[in-house]
Amino acid sequence: MPTVYVTIGNSDDKLGQADWATFRSATDDLIRRAAHEVHGAWVSPSADPWQNACWCFEITDDPDADYCKTRWLRGRLENLAGAYGQDSIAWARASNVEFLSGKAVPDA
Repeated sequence: MPTVYVTIGNSDDKLGQADWATFRSATDDLIRRAAHEVHGAWVSPSADPWQNACWCFEITDDPDADYCKTRWLRGRLENLAGAYGQDSIAWARASNVEFLSGKAVPDA
């Protein structure tokens, strides 16, 4: 099951506060509708000079389903970016996930 990170931002201040909040909320809603499991959602501190939000989630496509959740979500996110005048939304698929053991390793 692939792990995906989606990131949105408003560093160029194209969006006023109310529009940013609606954009972030709409992105969250789409991700939660399509994701198998959401591992986390983070936002930049409110006092920072820029606004960003990031989600980490797993998404699964059932080959027997009538539609592909990944394709559906990517399409909806592209539409959302356009609706809010954003150049892009970052979609990063983690293809090489490693699990680090809890064993103590001596310093090299």
